[in-house]
Amino acid sequence: MAEQLRGRLYLVGTPIGNLEDITARAVRVLSEVDEVYAEDTRRGRALLSHLGIRGKGVHRHSEERGSRSAEEIAAKVSSGLSIALITDAGMPAISDPGAALVHRLAAEGLEVAVVPGPTAESAAVALSGVVGGPYLFAGFLRPVRAELERSLRAAAEGGAALVGYVSPHDVAKVVRALGEALGEDAEAVICRELTKVHEDRMAGTLGELSHAERVEDPRGEYVLVLPHASLASVTEDRAAALGGVLEACLDLSLSRSERAKRLAALTGMPRSEIYARLH
Repeated sequence: MAEQLRGRLYLVGTPIGNLEDITARAVRVLSEVDEVYAEDTRRGRALLSHLGIRGKGVHRHSEERGSRSAEEIAAKVSSGLSIALITDAGMPAISDPGAALVHRLAAEGLEVAVVPGPTAESAAVALSGVVGGPYLFAGFLRPVRAELERSLRAAAEGGAALVGYVSPHDVAKVVRALGEALGEDAEAVICRELTKVHEDRMAGTLGELSHAERVEDPRGEYVLVLPHASLASVTEDRAAALGGVLEACLDLSLSRSERAKRLAALTGMPRSEIYARLH
């Protein structure tokens, strides 16, 4: 028996490319809710039109500072209206607007329901063929060394593969940066345009992928998958660094100043701060 829609927010997953991937429940909920909020109202209206849903109000939801849409949605749900939230593609709150809205409504005791749909991250994991266990989804990977290193360490130390979205403008830089961090022989899989006509799976070493046509000449949406085996150098480097830290800490033949100097070089912490803490 179908659920009875009432005053609540529905997080509705929408197709990431192929419109046939919309679920029957998603169509019904979008047809029956009082209003729809969308990341992009033009895309939202186009989806509803494709589904044959006419005369439905579509409003923009943004989680940018100063936006009042969360306040509007909370007030409408509180009054008994049913509201659906959709994003341009995939699941709201998964690297898309929605998380802050859900947190607010839950804090106010208002009801939120989820209508699951596809995500590019889970589709890429399945298509990659290199993830047999846990994986860490890092959201969007950017060519910022400190950010990439944090994601790599988190996955490596957790015994997980690393999965992340990559902007087409960043994909070549990210692949090169990962090659520098892990070595160009590290294996990876890049999935592009998932569920669309030109869906593509590119597998190989980071060195090979950096020269792939659709990396050098990017088009479409990208998801990068690094199997856990490719992260071995991260844990090895960390173990070596930890060994160096312990050695510098315990070698009492060195002066306090020399130990502080070595620890600062190993950790990146200010030498003066380390010196103050040493005995």
